[in-house]
Amino acid sequence: MDPMAAVKRALPNDRLREFAPMLDWVVQPTLPDVDAPLGPPPLTAEDLGIKVPVSDRAIPDIDWEERRRVEIAGLIFSDTIGVAHGINLWTHISGTPTVVDFAKLQAANFPLHRPMASIKLTDVSVEAAAQQVAHALGLESVVRENRYLLWQPPAAQIAATLPTELAVDDLISAEQAGELAMALETVSGGPPGRWRVGNGVVQRNAEQIRDHEWFLAVRLLESWRRTLGLPSRVPTYNPENLDARLPNVGEFIGSQHVLQQVAPQERPVGQLLSSVSAEAGVDCWIDWPNTMSQGMGPATEETVVTFRRPLYHVLREICERYDLVCCLLDRRSIWLTSPRGYRTQPQWFVVPVKDRTPEEIELSLIGLSPLSEDGVQRIRVVMVPGEQVAWVYCCRPRIEFP
Repeated sequence: MDPMAAVKRALPNDRLREFAPMLDWVVQPTLPDVDAPLGPPPLTAEDLGIKVPVSDRAIPDIDWEERRRVEIAGLIFSDTIGVAHGINLWTHISGTPTVVDFAKLQAANFPLHRPMASIKLTDVSVEAAAQQVAHALGLESVVRENRYLLWQPPAAQIAATLPTELAVDDLISAEQAGELAMALETVSGGPPGRWRVGNGVVQRNAEQIRDHEWFLAVRLLESWRRTLGLPSRVPTYNPENLDARLPNVGEFIGSQHVLQQVAPQERPVGQLLSSVSAEAGVDCWIDWPNTMSQGMGPATEETVVTFRRPLYHVLREICERYDLVCCLLDRRSIWLTSPRGYRTQPQWFVVPVKDRTPEEIELSLIGLSPLSEDGVQRIRVVMVPGEQVAWVYCCRPRIEFP
């Protein structure tokens, strides 16, 4: 006896018996091909090691309106130290967290590895000193949120430095002009139709494309060219300022340098980090507004054993004490910030495709996922014509301390 027939006869009314044929249906599940990419798994802030609560060691923000009137008896900077070291020294002396806008410095062709400007000031207010020191570097000092200073080049200097067009005839064919314009639109956002690609060049529409958008395009195109081993088409720029290739942590030059200096007493932590990094030939930039949220501010002092220790060990010790992230700007520059500061300041990089799909590229870089107010963001991957490189929006590579 067919058991399903008995079930059908047992249905209590005619209405339900109309659905009886459904009992004979056979459901055959369809499984995806084993080689089909499944995409990256969902991420949470906890997966990325982001601590949402504020550290109980957080240092209160300064009040610039009060701090700017404080008098400094004397201030001397020498060109024997790097500019990153000089800004950390200024931060300590003035008690004012001070950072730079890396993208604007690069757009103005400012050499990030240059020496500090030589300057001597006496009996001057913090506000006046900030303006004079920044001016000596060719920068302007801008107050942000009444709690920190941002040093950046004047807008006119950036505009005067940027090229008006960029040749791409060695990167794309004439038929790929529209594809490149779409890729540039994806990266820059904004309304469509702003990017003009034709006759082997990308032309800037100054009325529609802002300076930072145009420089980003120049940097991505030049890094694409550099990845393929082609000569630069913007020889007026320092090549390092146009290098948007994703840094390789394995190429960091200073990690294994064995330090020779002795630091027997407490020192301002910014000066300690700058000094030991400089001995290894490395510039140490500090994201002071965010490190303060972790307890490391302009006046913080530490005693750290440095003699005959690798720079790597000293960096790890400081990062572990304050729960900081140490990431790579380039092979001889590091940047210290908080876990949240790290995740909320991503940028565009150029990455070789190597026969990978966008999903595979995203999955390989999943640990560099950025964070926004809405939560963890997916890494953005834009394939460019020829699919030899991709433009990727993610966080900077971090130096891991096992």
